[in-house]
Amino acid sequence: HRASGKQPLDMSLFLGCWYLFSGVIATFFILFEEVHPLLSLPECLLISIPIGLLVNALLTFLFSGLITSTLSSFSVVFSSAILSIIVYWYSRIAVNKLRGELLHLLSGGLSISYKVLLWVEVASLLYFSFFFSHIYQEDGLRVKTAESLFHDLNFDISVINSFRFGFNREFRPWDIQSPVMGNHRIGYPILPDFHAAALCFAGFDIGTSISVPSLLLGMSFTGLLYLFNLRLTASVWAATASIPIFLFSGGLGYPIAAILGQRSRTSNFISSVVEDGRPIHWLSMTQDVLIPQRGAVYGFPALLAVAICLVAAISSTVRSERKKLFAIAGMFGGLLPLAYSQAYFGLYILSFGMFLAEADRWLLESASFFHWVGFIVPLFVIGFPQAVVCLARHGQNFASATLHRSWTGSGFGPVTFWVLALGPIVPLSFLGILCLPNVQRRAYFGFLFLFGAVNVLQTQPWPGDHVRLLIPWMFGAAGVIPLVLGRVVGSTTCNWLKLLLAGSRPPLITLPGGGRLRLVIGVVLVVLMVSSGLISTLSRGREFAFVNDGPAASVAKWVKTHTLENEVFIAVDDHGNHSVSLLAGRALFLGFSGWIYRFDYDLRTRLMDQLELLRCYKAIDAAKKTLVENHIRYFVIDNKLL
Repeated sequence: HRASGKQPLDMSLFLGCWYLFSGVIATFFILFEEVHPLLSLPECLLISIPIGLLVNALLTFLFSGLITSTLSSFSVVFSSAILSIIVYWYSRIAVNKLRGELLHLLSGGLSISYKVLLWVEVASLLYFSFFFSHIYQEDGLRVKTAESLFHDLNFDISVINSFRFGFNREFRPWDIQSPVMGNHRIGYPILPDFHAAALCFAGFDIGTSISVPSLLLGMSFTGLLYLFNLRLTASVWAATASIPIFLFSGGLGYPIAAILGQRSRTSNFISSVVEDGRPIHWLSMTQDVLIPQRGAVYGFPALLAVAICLVAAISSTVRSERKKLFAIAGMFGGLLPLAYSQAYFGLYILSFGMFLAEADRWLLESASFFHWVGFIVPLFVIGFPQAVVCLARHGQNFASATLHRSWTGSGFGPVTFWVLALGPIVPLSFLGILCLPNVQRRAYFGFLFLFGAVNVLQTQPWPGDHVRLLIPWMFGAAGVIPLVLGRVVGSTTCNWLKLLLAGSRPPLITLPGGGRLRLVIGVVLVVLMVSSGLISTLSRGREFAFVNDGPAASVAKWVKTHTLENEVFIAVDDHGNHSVSLLAGRALFLGFSGWIYRFDYDLRTRLMDQLELLRCYKAIDAAKKTLVENHIRYFVIDNKLL
């Protein structure tokens, strides 16, 4: 290139793509060789995306923390090389098998389920590109981040930059520091942010490091949701309909607000109904979970991979197949704690419900019981050490769980509470178990068990976090609800709708009077289920909620140049957008209080310490002790602090 006068090749793009896809390809070859045809080709391919990214990130995390004590390009190359060796080893065996599978599919023509899956992936590519293409932008000295639930993306960027050039530049896996609680362990699933930091060392910029994996995982999520419900319901129609029902699931917030002439609290919860100041809420799956919550972006596709394996294992009657599928599900589940701890703990509840539903099998056959043991052992052995790291907080509570009914304090009973929060979704989800064959009922019972358990067991200090434990329940509910709707509208109306979708345009008058009434009821139920989420997505699509201007960037540049990486700053942070933590990667003594409360730190003590330091209430010796113990060297003076 130099001899010909052309620009030299950008090797950073090669290294970044190598690191990004080495784990995905290695995971796919292993699954295709070891598990196919127990899992179909599309399932192996789509499962490989979240599992491959998590394996690669975890391998880099352990190598960097245990061997080199720092994240660097060498760590990225090492993990990529290890996974490339696995790719080479398995490719010698799996390529011929894969070639035969593809020839078989193409020669016989794609089935309707495969054709629908292709359309689902194309639609999800366009859908998630709309959001992730602008999640982070740098324009000179200005930095902009996309809208999210309480701007949590700013917290993630602070963690990413802490590994790049901040206080986590040197780290141990069990001692990751928090950007909002200086000199304290983070107690937060950091693997998605660590993966983005590793991609930065591989040559990607921070925006690409966030958006490209998120786009891949978003496509994987919708595909796996379709394939999971295809296994659960054996219905292409139900599997396809489960995607919009899940993405746009919402309650009666918009309709009730419109009827009462009130303004719905749609900026945070799409179905909030305020009754004497007490909110009832359900999160927007797109705007409040899949887009801004990076843990959910990584964790929920991996949880769907586990759910597919569990449903396949429960549906199988062959011992060797059940043993293999349960073991693989346990290994996949063990990757969840550092990615999304709520999904990990929710998996225990979900799987316990499935275990109870299989009691008639494992009580009579000891082998079935030990199949479940083969699931729990890798789930615990791989996951528990990570869970300890995630929950090692210095707050007053340590992963505490209390008996607490979710509707308490709302002023309503449980039925009214959930009808207001989710419309007809909850009753339809319980009716759905009657529409499933006996074997699938065993698997689906686990999802209903999860719904019941989360409604009486409080595990998170903030209800908005606690309600996320219910999201896996919606995986299964979104699939069985179309089966119930099919029963509601009747077979005659279903056949009329099939002709309509096929383009034959049958006149409405061909439906009998009862059929037209059933159709109206079905349409009303669908509107009540998805209207709030759809309106929320359309109204909150592409908004930039934070702009960090030139002076803030200049402060960050000075901090990176003139201060040590482990020094702590006292500043006032209104919502994670302080340049010291966001752009310079330094820790704040007291960051945004909402995050500190949600992460279960001792907010009161830290808040009092900062106020006493700022107002000079402490004696000189006590103030000096606080400053020295917490490595505080700087105060950032601005209008907010004053």
